[in-house]
Amino acid sequence: MKEESAPLKAYSVGEYLERDFPDVESLWGSKKSALLTPEGRFVLYGAPATRKSFFVMQMCYSLSLGRDFLGYPVSRPTNVLYLQAELVPPMFKKRLELMQGEFGKPPNFVIYDSKSFNFGSYNDFELVEQLIRDYKSEFLFIDPLSQHLSCDENDNAQMREFFQELDLMAARTNCGLGIVHHPRKGDTTGAGSDIRGWSGIEGWASLVVKLTNIRANGSTELRWDKTRDAAEEPMTSWLQFDKECGILRVSTDDPTTFIRQYILEMGGDSKIWWLDKTPDKLGLPIGIGLKPAGVKAGISLPAIDKTLDKLEHKGHIMREQSSQATVGISDRRYHIVKWNGD
Repeated sequence: MKEESAPLKAYSVGEYLERDFPDVESLWGSKKSALLTPEGRFVLYGAPATRKSFFVMQMCYSLSLGRDFLGYPVSRPTNVLYLQAELVPPMFKKRLELMQGEFGKPPNFVIYDSKSFNFGSYNDFELVEQLIRDYKSEFLFIDPLSQHLSCDENDNAQMREFFQELDLMAARTNCGLGIVHHPRKGDTTGAGSDIRGWSGIEGWASLVVKLTNIRANGSTELRWDKTRDAAEEPMTSWLQFDKECGILRVSTDDPTTFIRQYILEMGGDSKIWWLDKTPDKLGLPIGIGLKPAGVKAGISLPAIDKTLDKLEHKGHIMREQSSQATVGISDRRYHIVKWNGD
């Protein structure tokens, strides 16, 4: 006999506006601009060797410890379950040992070696659901997605059914979901629609991050393809891999990081600094300007100009035309810069 369903409840616009909801918590990101929220949907993708697994492992550690990740705050310690099929257990243990000096041994970061496991039946979802319940996990990460599929990732019907079951499992346990995946072959655009396989993955996710474009110095570009819950889109960053401890850090040659550090180190909000070399004809201190310093650090002038435009548009910096720019100097486009960001 079919169980009787509870009646559906609808609201008028006026009734809906009278409803009270708690503020959406930000797990990762600021309170005003959340990147990751409880029960959120996260996709990390990139070509092989872009250090996706290092990224997601570090994210798991940071969430479990309530520790800032890549310059963005983590609001509190979060119980994390990580299904890893990227490495065989002995190799994965070595990676954990490498990262242990940085993060220690958080008890609420739990790992299941899933190389011999995939979601081939409803029973498999029940097994993972039981793990979530046993460890009171608040976020489940699946790395990589392709290793955990028993269906064709290009079959829309099969993939839609897989994600529906994943969502139902997450809803029953109030658990967020994160997956690690790959781009389509030959993709260099960084667009979320270029995630490999089913086209619905981008729409399913609330946060999509791509790792791409490894430089000669080993740094990797981090692009934010989708940030549904963020009030403003974060800036593209460059990550540097620390081989000594297996940690990704925001690179010092990342334009945004460099500009922020330069301005703050040269006097912060209270002092004015010039983009180009300060001319002694204006009676100001002689010193290397932001642009020459950036070029010296290996950042191109177009990258500096583009980043300055973005930072000004977002309100992080303030540039003003100098009233003394009419002095007989070859480059009269001197601007004043102040840092207004966090």
